[in-house]
Amino acid sequence: AINNVNYAALTKEQRKCFIPKNDMFVEFDFESYHPRLISKLIDYDFGDVYVYNKLAADFNVSRDEAKNITFQNLYGGIRKDVLKKSKFFEGVDGLVRILYDEYISKKFIKSHIYKRPMKLANLGELNPQKLFNYYIQSYETERNVTLLKKIHNYLLDRDTDIVLYNYDSFLFDYSKKDGKGLLRDVKGILEDGGFMVKKKIGKNYGEMSEDTSIS
Repeated sequence: AINNVNYAALTKEQRKCFIPKNDMFVEFDFESYHPRLISKLIDYDFGDVYVYNKLAADFNVSRDEAKNITFQNLYGGIRKDVLKKSKFFEGVDGLVRILYDEYISKKFIKSHIYKRPMKLANLGELNPQKLFNYYIQSYETERNVTLLKKIHNYLLDRDTDIVLYNYDSFLFDYSKKDGKGLLRDVKGILEDGGFMVKKKIGKNYGEMSEDTSIS
């Protein structure tokens, strides 16, 4: 939020008032960011397949149903029937147990990238699932901070600017003078390590449409 304006909560109509200083807005959104982050921790490879397509096949449900099942079980506790059908959730369950055992025995765990202590004295007696949620949120934030540093360094001598970071998306004020190679490079930075992003473009922040011209 800036000056009491919560940019994450703006409606599409309200977003239309934001226009680029350069030529257009380009937004990169991570595909299934949390499941892919978690997959790195448990050594599970979704590859270049969309996460919810893979999980839909595991559960024999539609993609939308697979998405609902995923979030319910990641953040509300893993059901036994889900555990039996998915190697991904089998790995998640193991990680939840390991983190919680360490938290109780050592009275802290360390965040994944920057190794900052997450102390029982500060967080209290969390249940295993809530501790896992905090750990994944910290991992997401730390990875994004690392990405932002790389992106800012890359854009230092270019006209394109990054103007908004919102959890799993990065919004750029793109200048055509920088060429399409810039967008390919930025996409490469964001996807490094086996992640996937989708790209949207628009003349204002409220009217963004998916674009596949940059592979």
